[in-house]
Amino acid sequence: MTTADPLSEILAQDHAIGILRAALHRQKLASAYLFEGPSGVGKLLAARALARTVLLRDAASPAEIDRRILGSAHPDVRVFPPRAEGDRNLQVAVVRSEILPIAQYAPFEATHAFL
Repeated sequence: MTTADPLSEILAQDHAIGILRAALHRQKLASAYLFEGPSGVGKLLAARALARTVLLRDAASPAEIDRRILGSAHPDVRVFPPRAEGDRNLQVAVVRSEILPIAQYAPFEATHAFL
């Protein structure tokens, strides 16, 4: 499902998507973004769409990169879902033990990494 503009797939989040589009246009992405809100508003979809937008624009084979991102098989796009024991939040111990050890390294094959 390669889309020329993955961010266009995100509905009813015009303000948030506008902020991401402006950062992309200025080529000034922040080092981190926090996607927060109640369940079902599209946080994961928006985060994945941002990763797809960035990684697909410079890809030699966009369809292959998109397939790998959407299939959770791209080494530079990793999702850490909330745990049931944390009231659907990531606990600090999880960030320290699982995310920070990975975040210290440069992207494996892309220009950016998304964790």
